Amino acid sequence: MSGLAPFLVALCVHQSPADAFSAALAVIEHQEQTLDALQIDYVVQSKAVLAGIEAQRSEYQELRSGDRFRTTRRTTTQASTKDLAAVGAVDEDLGSFDGSGFRQFAPQSRQGVISARDGVDHAFFVTAYGAKSLREELEQVDPMTATWVEHSGRRLLKCSATHQNRRVREFYLDPAAEWQPRRIVTTMEVPPGAVPGDIVQDVVRIEVGEFLREGRVVLPRMFQQVAEQVSAAGKQTVYSDARIEVKSVRLNPPVNDDDFRISFPEGTRVRDLVRGKEYVEGRSGSERPIDSATRNAAPVTQAGGLWIWWADSRIWLAVSLAVCGLMAGIVWRQRRQAA
Repeated sequence: MSGLAPFLVALCVHQSPADAFSAALAVIEHQEQTLDALQIDYVVQSKAVLAGIEAQRSEYQELRSGDRFRTTRRTTTQASTKDLAAVGAVDEDLGSFDGSGFRQFAPQSRQGVISARDGVDHAFFVTAYGAKSLREELEQVDPMTATWVEHSGRRLLKCSATHQNRRVREFYLDPAAEWQPRRIVTTMEVPPGAVPGDIVQDVVRIEVGEFLREGRVVLPRMFQQVAEQVSAAGKQTVYSDARIEVKSVRLNPPVNDDDFRISFPEGTRVRDLVRGKEYVEGRSGSERPIDSATRNAAPVTQAGGLWIWWADSRIWLAVSLAVCGLMAGIVWRQRRQAA
């Protein structure tokens, strides 16, 4: 991926940091608008390592046309831990939005949810680095922190945002990659006594190894997220390592309306948050009342020991340090409407 023409890159890197940051914001906003409007089909795979042991492998697929989408996530547990299920356990979640309502379905537990649209729902690539879009993250940056730096043989624009919860995010933006980040470092100060031992900092580093280009849109193709703890003596201990790779991307695939609506199999217990009712899916889309045995049945947990519905932002990869420690930094998009 060649990025901007060399002479344009040369012009960018000779701008003042403040002017370069303004240009970066404009380019990133345009790219996010383009991504959200794309008709696209792609597959993303990840591998999560906890304390040096490969714990989970996951695959995420999305078919998207404008704001309509259909998603499938499959996670296979590779190693047992206190937070993960037995080796070989498979967790699968399906989600869809057809332009009017959300549907989610978990085959293992045969549970479904129907909910109303609430807020903006971005394409995965828009929120690949955190809970918010990159533009929203950069809007919290103090432009006065922008400065040119050399990193791995590239001239990058470094800038940072300081948050009230003792969290600082540093962005290293690459003008040769349409201002996409080559590196993001998130540091959080740990209050005394908050965790066992003498840990004073949690640090999450995202390193983007490769980009791919589709027209004027640049997408991260391979990146790594490493979470570590830092002791008062300066000792760094890695506790999770997630590697993410985009395996395939298709632009403008053929689609029809049925592609963006999940049909619940017969016997699915459905919670309809729009109509405020629960029922069991019957034949040909009919609805059966829930009997006492079904109502009193214990909930079925997923492979991670958690029942997680995707939030409105559909966070797949989050930089939440607490979640990083639990799920190796990989969190699949959740829905705010879930109870």
